[in-house]
Order: sequence, then structure tokens, then C-alpha cells
Amino acid sequence: MTYGAEFYNSSGKLQIGIGSNNLYLVAKGTFTMTSGEDFKTVNAGVAHDIMVVSCSNGFVSAPTFKAVAATSTWVVAKSHIGVTLSVNYWCFRSYKALTPATSGFGMEIYNADGTLAFSTKKPQLMRSVSAIPIPNNTPFTSAMAGGKTFAFGYYGAVIDTEVYTEPDPELGTLTFHYYKHPAIKLVGTTLNIEVTAAEPSPSAGGPIGSPIYAGGILVIDVTGYTTV
Repeated sequence: MTYGAEFYNSSGKLQIGIGSNNLYLVAKGTFTMTSGEDFKTVNAGVAHDIMVVSCSNGFVSAPTFKAVAATSTWVVAKSHIGVTLSVNYWCFRSYKALTPATSGFGMEIYNADGTLAFSTKKPQLMRSVSAIPIPNNTPFTSAMAGGKTFAFGYYGAVIDTEVYTEPDPELGTLTFHYYKHPAIKLVGTTLNIEVTAAEPSPSAGGPIGSPIYAGGILVIDVTGYTTV
């Protein structure tokens, strides 16, 4: 017989569980993208695994939602040039990076391999709310709950094989694939989502496939997470 503990939020989403890769808040802040900046390299100044963002005055790309151990920088893009954006960000780190406590008071949950799954020393758990799939490149909106603060990342790969070809004297015909990722803008309780093109990536020849949409937006509840 196996024993363990699992904790769920009011939406029925697993928040703490043995074997799950739980994360806690390690940094938060705000950065500005000026009207002349298409991309911004964000340095959180602390080791973390995931960054999520929120912006209300323009569309900004949602960072890739996957662990990239101990990174301190992310490149964030905006969808429309000529506008100045104020972007809030939150960074989270896996509990597995913590050393288990040997003294003091509190509660810790461990994985079978002895790594931490949760510790009350770092209570600001990354709380996932929902995943919003992106079916195509048509802009759409999604209603958020009132009275809460949300941040966003994206999961999977949102790729539109929008292409153009260009002759090359040495390589022959190059096919440029535009890789597209979602951008978000949260106005009040309305999340606006659009799929925008990143820089094209060339490849020599090859068939041009149909558009593929295999990802979406992850919604993270960061209500009350004002300090680390």
C-alpha cells in the first residue's frame, strides 16, 4: 500500500503532491519596453526555473513554460512596434532546489527520492488555475475571475508554417518558416490572446506542411504575491 498527501485548490487543480514538480516564488518585478524596443532581455538576478508575465497596456509574448534550470534571463517580445509597455513578471523555482530542513518548525513534503515537494519555509507556491489551448491564429479573449491577480506563460509549441521562399546561389531555394507564439494582454478581467510571428527560421528546401497548433496559455494565480 502506498501513502502520501495531495492538496488541491478550489478549482480542483493539484497544487502540492508527492512526485509533482512544485515551484515557489523567488523574484518579482516590473520592466518597461520602450517604443523602440521589439525585444527585452530580462535579468531576474536570481536562479529560477520559470517566468510568467502580465501586461495591461499592450501585447507581450508569454515566456515558454518549461523548466530551464537556474536561468536568470529571458527574452520577451512585444507584438506591436511603436508602443511603450509596462510588464510585470514573477519568477518561480523548483522546491527540489531547496535543502531539506534539519531544525525549526513547519511542514515539509518529500518525494520518494528525498527531494522536497513543498516546504512552509517558502509558502508562495506557484498556483496553476487553467490551461487555455490555442486552436488557430485567430485572436480571441478569455474571461478571468475578478478580484485576483494573474500571470501567464505558454506551454507546448504554437507553430504556424507560414512560409515564403527565396533563392540562394549556394543552397538553392530556401524556405523560411515563421514560428509563431502567443502574446497576451490583460485588461480588467478580459485576457486578450493573439498569435504573432517571431523571426523566421530558414531551411533549405523541404515540404511546406499544414499549420500546427499544439500549445496554449497557462494561467497562474499570483494574488497577494507582493514580496519574496
